[in-house]
Amino acid sequence: MAYNMTINIWSLLATFSLVIISLIISWKEDLGLIKDILIAIFRMSIQLTIVGYILIFVFQIDNWLLTTVMVGIMDINAAWTAQQRGKGIKHHFAIANLSVFGSSIVSMFILVITGAILYVPNQVIPMNGMLIGVAMNITGLSFTNLAQTIDNQRQQINEKLALGASTKQASKNVIRDAVRNSLQPQIDTTKTVGLVILPGLMTGILFGGNFPKEAIMYQILFYFAMMAVATISSVITVYLSYPSYYSEFGQLLPRPNAE
Repeated sequence: MAYNMTINIWSLLATFSLVIISLIISWKEDLGLIKDILIAIFRMSIQLTIVGYILIFVFQIDNWLLTTVMVGIMDINAAWTAQQRGKGIKHHFAIANLSVFGSSIVSMFILVITGAILYVPNQVIPMNGMLIGVAMNITGLSFTNLAQTIDNQRQQINEKLALGASTKQASKNVIRDAVRNSLQPQIDTTKTVGLVILPGLMTGILFGGNFPKEAIMYQILFYFAMMAVATISSVITVYLSYPSYYSEFGQLLPRPNAE
């Protein structure tokens, strides 16, 4: 039996009490996150409202060029957010862009060329939005994990360099650990899909009171694409970022020098 969703503006405002819980916890525990939480909630609400109306317009026009422009704007915004964790790394914004664009383009190309989705706005834009969300998170996480891994293995790296290893050889374990640690949350999420996590696509179908097999297949192909996006974006970020931790003479720096 299908049930209509009954959300309205008043129930939406009432659920702001959930945000108040976060604010109270932040204040009580002296987390210093009250301002950040309020800004995040405000930005999210405004952005969703604006984008929602823009997407209605884009879907109605159904133009491939406008669809491509929308995808590009989404990717640039994702890269801009991700690059903030890479400050200090040379060309961190370019690395974030290559990570987000590269991983999403590869996955979207395969999805379109195999006929899994059509290059129409109401399919490409939502799918791309979900994939670049993964790429954005993994890119930012890779920046952070690389820095932490180098700090943890600084002594071992210097010992390898002293024995004549190149920066690439000295960084082999760092690269491996940074990529692996960045991918682990995505792997754990994928393992628990269906048992713990009910993905958005299937949840939407359930809200409608239906459970067609097509929804299962689309959700599976999305996680195929998501795993590729996560892996590609992490590898690109870590491999292009680690040289910034070395001087031009091959010495490990206290911190990377930004350009």
